[in-house]
Amino acid sequence: MKKPVSIKRVAEEAGVSAMTVSRVLNHPEAVAPATRDRVLSVIAQLGYRPNAIARSLKLQRTYTIGLITGGLDNWFYVQMSVGAVHELRRHNYRVLLSTMDTDPDGEPDFVHMLNDQRVDGVLLMHDSVQIDHDPLVRLMDVDLPIVTTGYRLPHSSLRVVDVDNVDGAMQIMRHLFALGHRRIATITGSLRYKAATDRTEGYRLAHIEASLPLDSGLMCEGGWTMDTGYECMQNLLARGLEFSAVFAQNDEMAIGAIRALREAGLRVPQDISVAGFDDSNVAQFFDPPLTTVRQPIYDIGVTAACMLIGQIERPGEQIDDALLKTELVVRESAAQYDAVAHAHPH
Repeated sequence: MKKPVSIKRVAEEAGVSAMTVSRVLNHPEAVAPATRDRVLSVIAQLGYRPNAIARSLKLQRTYTIGLITGGLDNWFYVQMSVGAVHELRRHNYRVLLSTMDTDPDGEPDFVHMLNDQRVDGVLLMHDSVQIDHDPLVRLMDVDLPIVTTGYRLPHSSLRVVDVDNVDGAMQIMRHLFALGHRRIATITGSLRYKAATDRTEGYRLAHIEASLPLDSGLMCEGGWTMDTGYECMQNLLARGLEFSAVFAQNDEMAIGAIRALREAGLRVPQDISVAGFDDSNVAQFFDPPLTTVRQPIYDIGVTAACMLIGQIERPGEQIDDALLKTELVVRESAAQYDAVAHAHPH
């Protein structure tokens, strides 16, 4: 077996002391950039790996993070988790992964993980659900740094990384208004989630900004899935109300809505324009490609990991919540309003 590279050898190759190499690994901000870059280059060339056991004993840390995600079958959570894991590994942290147990009567897996593995901190890749007796409340009794992505609890000290969902919804609505649409329906996510209530608030504020009345009959609560988008669109059409565009609060519901429109003999975007939210991995390849709002999903994970590392390595430092911006992505599913196409009721 090949003998592991020692910190002494790294120091010799880089022309610095072993203490300097240690500072580069543990407190890189305290080392001059040129020296730090030289040491990191030697570390990469030699394939040096710090002794995790010795390091944790010295610093009273395990260099292990508990990452709790809402579900590995969800593209959104996976992308955030990948961003977080990449950033954590870049700082030599290991990751223990657990999916969220939503049963409030059971002992969640992550409680065992925290107790048994002595993690240095916790990342919650989970959205806020407005329910009583949330099992995650139990985390508040654990003396550990905790950073979440979109998850909030009242009166807690959680640090939160989120996107500006209100502004994102306003961006898509302004775009639809600019295309000449005045009667715009919305298919919301489950209103138990803060993301859905924020996007609905953006929908409402955009109407106020445009000095247009908001018709509650043009709102239908979905559940983030294609099935609920399909069902809501059928429901909206059955109400017999006029509308020329639909803002679905995620791309999956937008895709479901488009199927329902086509089954009703309506064309997208010639008869009804449709816009989504997320810019998921299928949005640009769908027919028609979706106009949507891009969330910096990978960057949410990176930012959350950076925030957690800061809490662990610089205890007592003031760290504020982060609210990341979204970006409007214009594609072919939303078009200029055609008064002739809407001369007859749908």
